[in-house]
Amino acid sequence: MLCNEPSKHLTVILIFFAATSPVLTLYSGVIIAPLYVLTGVLLLWVKRSELETASLWNKKMAFVAAVVIWAFFSCFHPEVKFHAVWSKILSTTFLVVLTILAIEATYSVDPTTKKQVSSVVRGSVMVAALLLSIDALLDFPTPTFLFQLGIGDGDPSLLSRGAVLMALFIWPAMFGASKRATVALISIVTFAVWASGKEAVFIALVLGLSAFAVCLLFPQQSVRLFRAVVCAAVLLVPIAGKNLPSDASIISMEAPHPVGHRLYIWRFVSEKVLEKPILGYGFGASRFVADDALPLRVERLDKNGQTYVREYWPLPLHPHSAFLQVWLELGLPGAVLLCVLLFWIFRRIEKNAIDRQDLAANVAAIITITTIANLSFGIWQSWWISAICATAVMLSVVKRPRVKTCAE
Repeated sequence: MLCNEPSKHLTVILIFFAATSPVLTLYSGVIIAPLYVLTGVLLLWVKRSELETASLWNKKMAFVAAVVIWAFFSCFHPEVKFHAVWSKILSTTFLVVLTILAIEATYSVDPTTKKQVSSVVRGSVMVAALLLSIDALLDFPTPTFLFQLGIGDGDPSLLSRGAVLMALFIWPAMFGASKRATVALISIVTFAVWASGKEAVFIALVLGLSAFAVCLLFPQQSVRLFRAVVCAAVLLVPIAGKNLPSDASIISMEAPHPVGHRLYIWRFVSEKVLEKPILGYGFGASRFVADDALPLRVERLDKNGQTYVREYWPLPLHPHSAFLQVWLELGLPGAVLLCVLLFWIFRRIEKNAIDRQDLAANVAAIITITTIANLSFGIWQSWWISAICATAVMLSVVKRPRVKTCAE
């Protein structure tokens, strides 16, 4: 068992990451990946002596190895351009292994550091949320200013990845907070995410907060319910998608553009999944499966009431649904592995939670992540995986119960 004696270097590394990542990600979404990798590597270096004596090959590593083997095996499918995806497999594997080791390295964080990290991440999330709120109220001048400096294209969506990290980091930020601080945190982050215009993130945050409240009231029953719902969603999503409307009415002139297009994409991908449900089309095939498909041309109305024709591609880069993307690329084995992973995570949360808040925050984080993953972003994007991994490490750091010291 590891000793939980205070480590000055460990504390500095964790506090630096907690203090900088929410604000920096707000203005440069991709920075979360290198920042997280740097933090993880430094954590492993500081704790190298303890990791050298620990048993690093365990069930978690074996599971990762199984996923990687299947991902590489799937690349032999003719739809896959191996030279375009092999680096993505390696980078994803690196981030996941780094996270497993980082959680192991921070297992012995002392109670004082836990409180400090929780306070810092809470403060940094609130600062980032305040900055995003001000930007939104002023009609997003920051993206325009950054565009003049040669950064980005001036689109307000530049700030959306910062909103994503806020929606994820709100859960570790709640640990150790007073009721007043918790209410303030929830209020400002919810407003900021809503003001960002990122509907998928706002929906995910609302669902996460709802799950948090339900778990506080009914901890044991709710965690089992959410586990069943999420695992069932993984297995049944292609069948549900196949039953979506199939013609142009799915993208009517009255329907919001993103909603209609998402439904059209999910219907197309579900049909493709059911054509090859066992083996799928191979890792990274989402970019190539629809190369020969033609766009759906639909008449829509602009703000002035004028009719124009908009093209809707059936699969632009990725399905905007993590569950469907796993089915499409890795087939039934991939879906089963994902289901096993989520089932295991829920079981670990239920088994290791030290109180209701611990359980509720972890379940809420899973609900938030899975909702965002199934409404937006490609599942293999490095910044997105880094954001998920960083959330896992932060939750691990702030929630860990005190372990026995060597003297005890």
